[in-house]
Amino acid sequence: FDNVEARHKIIVTTQQDFVCPEGYQVVNSPESAITFLKEANADTGLLIGGGKLNSSFYDKGLVDESWITINPKILGQGRPFIANGNFEVELHLIDVIKLNKDRVQLRYKVLNA
Repeated sequence: FDNVEARHKIIVTTQQDFVCPEGYQVVNSPESAITFLKEANADTGLLIGGGKLNSSFYDKGLVDESWITINPKILGQGRPFIANGNFEVELHLIDVIKLNKDRVQLRYKVLNA
């Protein structure tokens, strides 16, 4: 994610021996990530993660908007966007952006955040 432009780049991990790359901040929970951003006076955070990390933020009600990019490919295997969890998230479509000929991005407001 080095190509993502951001003032603060945060890695959420529970690995005690994790070596943080230069330019990143390490925290150990979704709540710690939000606290860090609030203390840094950041008004926006972008969550880029796998299914487990995404689920941990959704499960705690820490996501207020979801951007889902649809690529023109169907895979029979791979990493899920959301891992199994005991939560339900209601969404309201706020925008559809055509990124190029074959890709679109759906932007949703999370209603029960």
